[in-house]
Amino acid sequence: MPQQEVHAVVERFVRDINDSEHVEVPAAASLGEIGLDSLSIVDLLFKLEREFEVSIPDEALPNLTTVGALVEYVNSEKRGDI
Repeated sequence: MPQQEVHAVVERFVRDINDSEHVEVPAAASLGEIGLDSLSIVDLLFKLEREFEVSIPDEALPNLTTVGALVEYVNSEKRGDI
């Protein structure tokens, strides 16, 4: 799956969680910079796991600090690289 598609889904979920269509979701932004607190991050991860049928284990979380890292992780899981 192309990274752009995964990024578009992340962007849609972030906008839904923040209840705003005007949230910018650049790949280099930290999850906090796009308005997510710890509960919102858990919500986002849960939505991504369901949408893409992947598992995001707790031990992966320290490395998933940016939108781009999260998109890459989901892509890697889908490809079976992780």
